[in-house]
Amino acid sequence: LTVGVTVIAGQNTVADFILQKSDSLANTRFGKISGTVQDADSGNPLTNVNLYTIPPSIIITTASSGEFIFDNIEARTY
Repeated sequence: LTVGVTVIAGQNTVADFILQKSDSLANTRFGKISGTVQDADSGNPLTNVNLYTIPPSIIITTASSGEFIFDNIEARTY
């Protein structure tokens, strides 16, 4: 699943995601959310962008490539 989120300079942006268990992984409680943060106009990766879950249980920062990963994140609504 790929989701695009537009971020406007100077404003907070919120994107809601639901990480659900699949039937084939019924005993699994954790998964991951990953992606790349890019400038909407140029497509260039954005470095040092802080991303966090709500409720704020995990805070991460994008790499120099704009990539991020929330790894071992509990299956629930964020």
